Amino acid sequence: MKQEYKEYWDALGVALGCKETREHIDWKVVEEIAKEQITLPVLYHGLWANGRLGLLPQEIQEEWKEITCVTAIREMSRNADLERVLQAAAEWNIKLICFKGNVIARLYPEWKTRISGDSDIYVYERDKSKAVKLLQDLGYRQYMEDSKEMVPVYVHPFRNHKIELHFSLWEDYEGYQMELLDSMQLTREESLIKIKIGNADAWTLSPTNHLIFQMFHIIKHFVVQGIGTRYMLDITCFVNHHLNELDKDMFWSCMEQLHYTDFCIHYFRLCIKYLNLKQDILPNHDCPDDLEKQDKLLSDMMAFSNREKADYKVITLMSPYLEGRETRSGGSIMRKLRLIFPKPDVLQDDFAYAKKHHILLPIAWVHKWGRFVKNRLTGKSTSAVNKLEEADSRIAIMQEMKLLGDK
Repeated sequence: MKQEYKEYWDALGVALGCKETREHIDWKVVEEIAKEQITLPVLYHGLWANGRLGLLPQEIQEEWKEITCVTAIREMSRNADLERVLQAAAEWNIKLICFKGNVIARLYPEWKTRISGDSDIYVYERDKSKAVKLLQDLGYRQYMEDSKEMVPVYVHPFRNHKIELHFSLWEDYEGYQMELLDSMQLTREESLIKIKIGNADAWTLSPTNHLIFQMFHIIKHFVVQGIGTRYMLDITCFVNHHLNELDKDMFWSCMEQLHYTDFCIHYFRLCIKYLNLKQDILPNHDCPDDLEKQDKLLSDMMAFSNREKADYKVITLMSPYLEGRETRSGGSIMRKLRLIFPKPDVLQDDFAYAKKHHILLPIAWVHKWGRFVKNRLTGKSTSAVNKLEEADSRIAIMQEMKLLGDK
Protein backbone atom coordinates (compact mmCIF):
# COMPACT_ATOMS: atom_id res chain seq x y z
CA MET A 1 0.00 0.00 0.00
CA LYS A 2 1.24 3.50 -0.82
CA GLN A 3 2.42 5.48 2.21
CA GLU A 4 -0.17 8.22 1.70
CA TYR A 5 -2.94 5.61 1.76
CA LYS A 6 -1.53 4.20 4.99
CA GLU A 7 -1.57 7.70 6.50
CA TYR A 8 -5.25 8.02 5.62
CA TRP A 9 -6.32 4.68 7.09
CA ASP A 10 -4.26 5.22 10.24
CA ALA A 11 -5.91 8.63 10.69
CA LEU A 12 -9.40 7.24 10.11
CA GLY A 13 -8.73 4.38 12.51
CA VAL A 14 -7.53 6.78 15.19
CA ALA A 15 -10.53 9.09 14.63
CA LEU A 16 -13.05 6.25 14.91
CA GLY A 17 -11.33 4.64 17.89
CA CYS A 18 -10.30 1.57 15.87
CA LYS A 19 -6.57 2.16 16.42
CA GLU A 20 -4.27 3.47 19.10
CA THR A 21 -3.18 7.07 18.78
CA ARG A 22 -0.25 7.40 16.41
CA GLU A 23 2.10 10.36 16.37
CA HIS A 24 3.44 12.07 13.27
CA ILE A 25 0.47 11.47 10.95
CA ASP A 26 0.80 13.65 7.85
CA TRP A 27 -2.52 15.46 8.21
CA LYS A 28 -2.17 17.45 4.99
CA VAL A 29 -1.93 14.20 3.03
CA VAL A 30 -4.88 12.83 5.02
CA GLU A 31 -6.87 15.99 4.29
CA GLU A 32 -6.35 15.70 0.54
CA ILE A 33 -7.43 12.04 0.46
CA ALA A 34 -10.36 12.59 2.85
CA LYS A 35 -11.71 15.35 0.61
CA GLU A 36 -11.45 13.07 -2.43
CA GLN A 37 -13.13 10.20 -0.56
CA ILE A 38 -15.77 12.57 0.93
CA THR A 39 -15.05 11.41 4.48
CA LEU A 40 -13.50 14.54 6.00
CA PRO A 41 -16.54 15.40 8.20
CA VAL A 42 -16.53 11.83 9.56
CA LEU A 43 -12.82 12.19 10.37
CA TYR A 44 -13.25 15.54 12.12
CA HIS A 45 -16.24 14.42 14.18
CA GLY A 46 -14.46 11.20 15.16
CA LEU A 47 -11.41 13.09 16.39
CA TRP A 48 -13.65 15.49 18.34
CA ALA A 49 -15.91 12.80 19.82
CA ASN A 50 -12.98 10.62 20.91
CA GLY A 51 -11.06 13.49 22.50
CA ARG A 52 -8.31 13.39 19.89
CA LEU A 53 -8.81 16.74 18.17
CA GLY A 54 -5.48 17.85 19.64
CA LEU A 55 -3.75 15.54 17.14
CA LEU A 56 -4.96 17.80 14.33
CA PRO A 57 -2.60 20.74 13.63
CA GLN A 58 -4.17 24.04 14.68
CA GLU A 59 -3.76 25.56 11.22
CA ILE A 60 -6.19 23.07 9.63
CA GLN A 61 -8.56 22.58 12.56
CA GLU A 62 -10.69 25.60 11.66
CA GLU A 63 -11.03 24.57 8.01
CA TRP A 64 -12.08 21.03 8.97
CA LYS A 65 -14.54 22.39 11.52
CA GLU A 66 -16.05 24.72 8.91
CA ILE A 67 -16.39 21.92 6.33
CA THR A 68 -18.03 19.67 8.93
CA CYS A 69 -20.46 22.40 10.05
CA VAL A 70 -21.43 23.25 6.46
CA THR A 71 -21.97 19.53 5.76
CA ALA A 72 -24.16 19.19 8.87
CA ILE A 73 -26.31 22.18 7.93
CA ARG A 74 -26.76 20.86 4.39
CA GLU A 75 -27.67 17.35 5.59
CA MET A 76 -30.12 18.74 8.15
CA SER A 77 -31.80 20.74 5.39
CA ARG A 78 -32.06 17.67 3.15
CA ASN A 79 -33.40 15.64 6.04
CA ALA A 80 -36.07 18.28 6.77
CA ASP A 81 -37.10 18.30 3.11
CA LEU A 82 -37.38 14.51 3.05
CA GLU A 83 -39.37 14.59 6.28
CA ARG A 84 -41.79 17.03 4.64
CA VAL A 85 -42.24 14.69 1.66
CA LEU A 86 -42.82 11.66 3.90
CA GLN A 87 -45.43 13.47 5.98
CA ALA A 88 -47.27 14.56 2.85
CA ALA A 89 -47.09 11.00 1.45
CA ALA A 90 -48.71 9.69 4.63
CA GLU A 91 -51.59 12.11 4.14
CA TRP A 92 -51.96 10.91 0.53
CA ASN A 93 -51.80 7.27 1.65
CA ILE A 94 -48.69 6.60 -0.46
CA LYS A 95 -46.13 4.09 0.79
CA LEU A 96 -42.65 5.49 0.11
CA ILE A 97 -39.70 3.21 0.89
CA CYS A 98 -36.51 5.04 1.85
CA PHE A 99 -33.19 3.27 1.32
CA LYS A 100 -29.48 3.87 0.82
CA GLY A 101 -27.99 7.07 2.25
CA ASN A 102 -30.86 8.52 4.28
CA VAL A 103 -31.26 5.22 6.14
CA ILE A 104 -27.58 4.29 6.46
CA ALA A 105 -26.55 7.75 7.71
CA ARG A 106 -28.54 7.16 10.89
CA LEU A 107 -26.18 4.36 11.81
CA TYR A 108 -23.07 6.58 11.65
CA PRO A 109 -21.61 7.92 14.91
CA GLU A 110 -23.10 11.26 13.76
CA TRP A 111 -25.57 11.07 10.88
CA LYS A 112 -25.00 14.67 9.78
CA THR A 113 -21.38 13.90 8.80
CA ARG A 114 -22.31 11.48 6.00
CA ILE A 115 -22.31 13.52 2.80
CA SER A 116 -25.18 12.69 0.45
CA GLY A 117 -26.28 14.13 -2.86
CA ASP A 118 -29.92 13.09 -2.95
CA SER A 119 -32.72 11.13 -1.28
CA ASP A 120 -33.49 7.68 -2.69
CA ILE A 121 -37.12 6.55 -2.55
CA TYR A 122 -38.62 3.35 -3.94
CA VAL A 123 -42.30 3.36 -4.86
CA TYR A 124 -44.60 0.49 -5.79
CA GLU A 125 -46.19 0.29 -9.24
CA ARG A 126 -49.63 1.11 -7.80
CA ASP A 127 -48.34 4.41 -6.36
CA LYS A 128 -46.16 5.63 -9.22
CA SER A 129 -48.50 8.28 -10.66
CA LYS A 130 -49.60 9.42 -7.19
CA ALA A 131 -45.98 9.80 -6.05
CA VAL A 132 -45.12 11.89 -9.11
CA LYS A 133 -48.19 14.08 -8.55
CA LEU A 134 -47.26 14.49 -4.88
CA LEU A 135 -43.75 15.69 -5.71
CA GLN A 136 -45.09 18.09 -8.32
CA ASP A 137 -47.61 19.51 -5.85
CA LEU A 138 -44.77 20.04 -3.36
CA GLY A 139 -42.88 22.10 -5.95
CA TYR A 140 -40.46 19.47 -7.30
CA ARG A 141 -39.74 19.40 -11.02
CA GLN A 142 -38.29 16.55 -13.06
CA TYR A 143 -34.64 16.99 -13.97
CA MET A 144 -34.55 15.32 -17.37
CA GLU A 145 -30.77 15.23 -17.82
CA ASP A 146 -30.26 12.93 -14.83
CA SER A 147 -33.52 10.99 -15.15
CA LYS A 148 -33.75 7.40 -16.32
CA GLU A 149 -36.84 5.50 -17.34
CA MET A 150 -37.00 3.58 -14.05
CA VAL A 151 -35.45 6.34 -11.92
CA PRO A 152 -36.86 9.79 -12.68
CA VAL A 153 -35.07 12.53 -10.77
CA TYR A 154 -36.97 15.41 -9.15
CA VAL A 155 -35.41 18.61 -7.84
CA HIS A 156 -36.94 21.40 -5.78
CA PRO A 157 -35.78 24.60 -7.52
CA PHE A 158 -35.65 26.68 -4.34
CA ARG A 159 -34.77 24.14 -1.66
CA ASN A 160 -31.93 22.42 -3.57
CA HIS A 161 -33.30 19.00 -2.63
CA LYS A 162 -32.96 16.17 -5.16
CA ILE A 163 -35.04 12.99 -5.02
CA GLU A 164 -34.36 9.86 -7.07
CA LEU A 165 -37.73 8.13 -7.40
CA HIS A 166 -37.01 4.45 -8.03
CA PHE A 167 -39.53 2.26 -9.82
CA SER A 168 -36.89 -0.49 -9.77
CA LEU A 169 -33.99 -1.08 -7.35
CA TRP A 170 -31.82 -2.01 -10.35
CA GLU A 171 -32.39 1.27 -12.23
CA ASP A 172 -32.62 0.65 -15.99
CA TYR A 173 -30.36 -2.40 -15.99
CA GLU A 174 -31.76 -5.61 -17.47
CA GLY A 175 -30.49 -9.14 -17.96
CA TYR A 176 -29.81 -12.40 -16.17
CA GLN A 177 -28.41 -10.85 -12.99
CA MET A 178 -31.37 -8.48 -12.67
CA GLU A 179 -33.76 -11.42 -13.06
CA LEU A 180 -31.95 -13.18 -10.21
CA LEU A 181 -32.21 -10.06 -8.06
CA ASP A 182 -35.91 -9.73 -8.91
CA SER A 183 -36.49 -13.31 -7.77
CA MET A 184 -35.16 -12.36 -4.31
CA GLN A 185 -38.13 -10.00 -3.80
CA LEU A 186 -36.22 -7.50 -1.71
CA THR A 187 -39.14 -5.03 -1.71
CA ARG A 188 -41.97 -7.43 -0.81
CA GLU A 189 -44.30 -5.54 1.48
CA GLU A 190 -44.44 -8.02 4.33
CA SER A 191 -40.65 -7.74 4.77
CA LEU A 192 -40.54 -3.94 5.13
CA ILE A 193 -39.75 -2.34 8.47
CA LYS A 194 -40.71 1.03 9.92
CA ILE A 195 -38.15 3.65 10.96
CA LYS A 196 -38.16 7.32 11.89
CA ILE A 197 -36.66 10.04 9.72
CA GLY A 198 -36.87 13.11 11.87
CA ASN A 199 -40.45 13.17 13.15
CA ALA A 200 -41.81 11.32 10.12
CA ASP A 201 -42.57 7.63 9.90
CA ALA A 202 -40.83 5.91 7.01
CA TRP A 203 -40.58 2.42 5.54
CA THR A 204 -37.34 0.75 4.54
CA LEU A 205 -36.02 -2.66 3.49
CA SER A 206 -35.38 -5.33 6.08
CA PRO A 207 -31.72 -5.42 7.26
CA THR A 208 -30.92 -8.59 5.25
CA ASN A 209 -32.59 -7.30 2.08
CA HIS A 210 -30.97 -3.92 2.48
CA LEU A 211 -27.52 -5.51 2.82
CA ILE A 212 -28.13 -7.60 -0.32
CA PHE A 213 -29.11 -4.43 -2.15
CA GLN A 214 -26.08 -2.54 -0.82
CA MET A 215 -23.71 -5.18 -2.15
CA PHE A 216 -25.42 -5.02 -5.55
CA HIS A 217 -25.12 -1.23 -5.46
CA ILE A 218 -21.43 -1.34 -4.47
CA ILE A 219 -20.61 -3.94 -7.12
CA LYS A 220 -22.59 -1.96 -9.71
CA HIS A 221 -20.40 1.07 -9.11
CA PHE A 222 -17.26 -1.06 -8.90
CA VAL A 223 -18.01 -2.71 -12.27
CA VAL A 224 -19.16 0.24 -14.33
CA GLN A 225 -16.89 3.01 -13.08
CA GLY A 226 -15.16 2.18 -9.81
CA ILE A 227 -15.97 3.05 -6.20
CA GLY A 228 -14.46 5.07 -3.41
CA THR A 229 -13.94 3.94 0.18
CA ARG A 230 -16.93 5.73 1.74
CA TYR A 231 -19.07 2.63 1.10
CA MET A 232 -16.77 0.73 3.49
CA LEU A 233 -17.97 3.04 6.25
CA ASP A 234 -21.57 2.44 5.15
CA ILE A 235 -21.19 -1.34 5.31
CA THR A 236 -19.34 -1.29 8.63
CA CYS A 237 -21.90 0.94 10.35
CA PHE A 238 -24.82 -1.01 8.86
CA VAL A 239 -23.57 -4.52 9.64
CA ASN A 240 -22.31 -3.69 13.13
CA HIS A 241 -25.69 -2.19 14.00
CA HIS A 242 -27.86 -4.93 12.47
CA LEU A 243 -25.65 -8.02 12.87
CA ASN A 244 -28.03 -9.87 15.20
CA GLU A 245 -30.97 -9.20 12.88
CA LEU A 246 -29.29 -10.40 9.70
CA ASP A 247 -30.16 -13.75 8.16
CA LYS A 248 -26.59 -14.72 7.29
CA ASP A 249 -27.56 -17.95 5.52
CA MET A 250 -29.95 -16.09 3.25
CA PHE A 251 -27.45 -13.31 2.58
CA TRP A 252 -24.59 -15.62 1.62
CA SER A 253 -26.90 -17.82 -0.44
CA CYS A 254 -27.90 -14.77 -2.46
CA MET A 255 -24.26 -13.72 -2.84
CA GLU A 256 -23.45 -17.20 -4.16
CA GLN A 257 -26.25 -17.05 -6.73
CA LEU A 258 -25.06 -13.65 -7.94
CA HIS A 259 -21.36 -14.67 -8.02
CA TYR A 260 -20.64 -11.94 -5.47
CA THR A 261 -19.21 -14.19 -2.72
CA ASP A 262 -15.48 -13.69 -3.28
CA PHE A 263 -15.84 -9.95 -3.74
CA CYS A 264 -17.92 -9.67 -0.56
CA ILE A 265 -15.47 -11.69 1.50
CA HIS A 266 -12.47 -9.60 0.40
CA TYR A 267 -14.47 -6.39 0.82
CA PHE A 268 -15.61 -7.39 4.30
CA ARG A 269 -12.07 -8.38 5.29
CA LEU A 270 -10.89 -4.87 4.39
CA CYS A 271 -13.66 -3.41 6.56
CA ILE A 272 -12.63 -5.75 9.40
CA LYS A 273 -8.97 -4.74 9.08
CA TYR A 274 -9.42 -0.98 8.85
CA LEU A 275 -12.80 -0.16 10.41
CA ASN A 276 -13.50 -2.93 12.96
CA LEU A 277 -16.37 -4.55 11.08
CA LYS A 278 -17.59 -7.45 13.23
CA GLN A 279 -16.08 -10.69 11.90
CA ASP A 280 -19.25 -12.66 12.56
CA ILE A 281 -20.65 -11.39 9.25
CA LEU A 282 -18.28 -13.72 7.38
CA PRO A 283 -19.76 -17.05 6.24
CA ASN A 284 -19.37 -20.05 8.52
CA HIS A 285 -17.26 -22.04 6.04
CA ASP A 286 -13.60 -21.35 5.30
CA CYS A 287 -13.12 -17.97 3.64
CA PRO A 288 -10.33 -16.97 1.29
CA ASP A 289 -7.94 -14.46 2.84
CA ASP A 290 -5.89 -13.30 -0.12
CA LEU A 291 -3.97 -10.21 0.99
CA GLU A 292 -2.76 -9.48 -2.54
CA LYS A 293 -6.31 -9.35 -3.89
CA GLN A 294 -7.45 -7.21 -0.99
CA ASP A 295 -4.59 -4.79 -1.58
CA LYS A 296 -5.51 -4.53 -5.28
CA LEU A 297 -9.13 -3.89 -4.39
CA LEU A 298 -8.23 -1.24 -1.83
CA SER A 299 -5.79 0.49 -4.19
CA ASP A 300 -8.48 0.54 -6.88
CA MET A 301 -10.91 2.21 -4.47
CA MET A 302 -8.33 4.73 -3.28
CA ALA A 303 -7.60 5.74 -6.89
CA PHE A 304 -11.28 6.19 -7.75
CA SER A 305 -11.35 10.00 -7.51
CA ASN A 306 -8.46 10.30 -9.97
CA ARG A 307 -10.26 8.12 -12.52
CA GLU A 308 -13.42 10.18 -12.10
CA LYS A 309 -11.54 13.42 -12.68
CA ALA A 310 -9.89 11.94 -15.76
CA ASP A 311 -13.32 11.05 -17.26
CA TYR A 312 -12.61 7.32 -17.18
CA LYS A 313 -16.23 6.34 -16.66
CA VAL A 314 -16.79 3.14 -18.60
CA ILE A 315 -20.48 2.49 -18.04
CA THR A 316 -21.01 2.05 -21.80
CA LEU A 317 -18.55 -0.83 -21.91
CA MET A 318 -19.15 -2.49 -18.58
CA SER A 319 -22.95 -2.61 -18.21
CA PRO A 320 -23.26 -6.03 -19.94
CA TYR A 321 -20.90 -7.55 -17.34
CA LEU A 322 -23.02 -6.19 -14.50
CA GLU A 323 -26.20 -7.46 -16.13
CA GLY A 324 -24.76 -10.93 -16.79
CA ARG A 325 -25.04 -10.64 -20.57
CA GLU A 326 -21.27 -11.09 -20.87
CA THR A 327 -19.40 -13.40 -18.52
CA ARG A 328 -15.92 -13.66 -20.00
CA SER A 329 -13.19 -11.23 -20.98
CA GLY A 330 -13.14 -12.06 -24.68
CA GLY A 331 -15.52 -9.29 -25.71
CA SER A 332 -13.03 -6.59 -26.68
CA ILE A 333 -14.67 -6.11 -30.09
CA MET A 334 -18.07 -5.67 -28.45
CA ARG A 335 -16.58 -3.17 -26.00
CA LYS A 336 -15.21 -1.13 -28.89
CA LEU A 337 -18.55 -1.26 -30.69
CA ARG A 338 -20.37 -0.07 -27.57
CA LEU A 339 -17.93 2.82 -27.34
CA ILE A 340 -18.46 3.72 -31.00
CA PHE A 341 -22.25 3.17 -30.97
CA PRO A 342 -23.34 4.02 -27.38
CA LYS A 343 -26.91 3.53 -26.24
CA PRO A 344 -28.99 6.66 -25.54
CA ASP A 345 -28.98 6.21 -21.75
CA VAL A 346 -25.16 6.34 -21.52
CA LEU A 347 -24.62 9.35 -23.78
CA GLN A 348 -23.16 12.46 -22.20
CA ASP A 349 -25.43 15.42 -21.46
CA ASP A 350 -24.11 17.15 -24.60
CA PHE A 351 -26.22 14.67 -26.58
CA ALA A 352 -29.42 15.18 -24.58
CA TYR A 353 -31.41 15.49 -27.82
CA ALA A 354 -30.70 11.82 -28.64
CA LYS A 355 -31.36 10.69 -25.06
CA LYS A 356 -34.83 12.20 -25.32
CA HIS A 357 -35.56 11.34 -28.98
CA HIS A 358 -33.95 8.01 -29.86
CA ILE A 359 -34.60 8.50 -33.56
CA LEU A 360 -31.80 11.09 -33.45
CA LEU A 361 -29.27 8.57 -32.14
CA PRO A 362 -27.37 8.20 -35.48
CA ILE A 363 -26.89 11.98 -35.55
CA ALA A 364 -25.46 11.84 -32.02
CA TRP A 365 -23.05 9.10 -33.10
CA VAL A 366 -21.79 11.23 -36.02
CA HIS A 367 -21.57 14.21 -33.66
CA LYS A 368 -19.55 12.14 -31.19
CA TRP A 369 -17.23 10.74 -33.89
CA GLY A 370 -16.62 14.23 -35.27
CA ARG A 371 -15.67 15.52 -31.85
CA PHE A 372 -13.34 12.54 -31.29
CA VAL A 373 -11.55 13.09 -34.63
CA LYS A 374 -11.20 16.80 -33.92
CA ASN A 375 -9.76 16.18 -30.46
CA ARG A 376 -7.37 13.53 -31.77
CA LEU A 377 -6.11 15.88 -34.50
CA THR A 378 -5.55 18.67 -31.99
CA GLY A 379 -4.05 16.32 -29.39
CA LYS A 380 -6.67 17.26 -26.79
CA SER A 381 -8.10 13.85 -25.96
CA THR A 382 -7.29 10.17 -25.70
CA SER A 383 -10.44 9.42 -23.68
CA ALA A 384 -11.57 6.55 -25.94
CA VAL A 385 -8.24 4.76 -25.50
CA ASN A 386 -8.34 5.45 -21.77
CA LYS A 387 -11.83 4.03 -21.48
CA LEU A 388 -10.86 0.82 -23.28
CA GLU A 389 -7.79 0.43 -21.08
CA GLU A 390 -9.87 1.09 -17.97
CA ALA A 391 -12.43 -1.48 -19.10
CA ASP A 392 -9.73 -4.12 -19.61
CA SER A 393 -8.23 -3.31 -16.21
CA ARG A 394 -11.64 -3.51 -14.53
CA ILE A 395 -12.41 -6.85 -16.19
CA ALA A 396 -9.08 -8.24 -14.93
CA ILE A 397 -10.01 -7.29 -11.34
CA MET A 398 -13.50 -8.74 -11.83
CA GLN A 399 -11.97 -12.02 -12.95
CA GLU A 400 -9.78 -12.11 -9.84
CA MET A 401 -12.84 -11.46 -7.67
CA LYS A 402 -14.81 -14.17 -9.55
CA LEU A 403 -17.50 -11.68 -10.56
CA LEU A 404 -17.60 -13.02 -14.11
CA GLY A 405 -19.70 -16.10 -13.38
CA ASP A 406 -21.21 -18.26 -16.10
CA LYS A 407 -24.97 -18.28 -16.50
